[in-house]
Amino acid sequence: MAVDACLMDGIRRRLLTLFNSPSSMSLLQIIAKSNADAQQVLEQTKILEEHQTSAIPMHLVWIREALYMKSLSAIIHHFMDSKSVRRYYDSNALLLDPVKGRLVATLLCEFAQQKMCNLLRSHAVNY
Repeated sequence: MAVDACLMDGIRRRLLTLFNSPSSMSLLQIIAKSNADAQQVLEQTKILEEHQTSAIPMHLVWIREALYMKSLSAIIHHFMDSKSVRRYYDSNALLLDPVKGRLVATLLCEFAQQKMCNLLRSHAVNY
């Protein structure tokens, strides 16, 4: 949820209405055209979407898959560095801030990765 909230901070929602809903999933679909990591995550997410195998809301499943595939950091940094993605954000968006954006992105990715590792460890112990 935190990853989604940070990605959606400062988003120009009316530009994303071309998609089904203004969400970080919509942003992933945009960058998947030019980023291989995002494309792989999107493909895996679509497979899961077809089978409805997750209790997580579908617009957030891609974040979990990016963590599993160890590509969340690369995708978030692509959001920050891509000039084509910048047009979807207001100028005061968190991720576009040259200092705060990088710091938040790094911390967010590390926190999310650590949380995923802890979750996997706890499941392994229970089995």
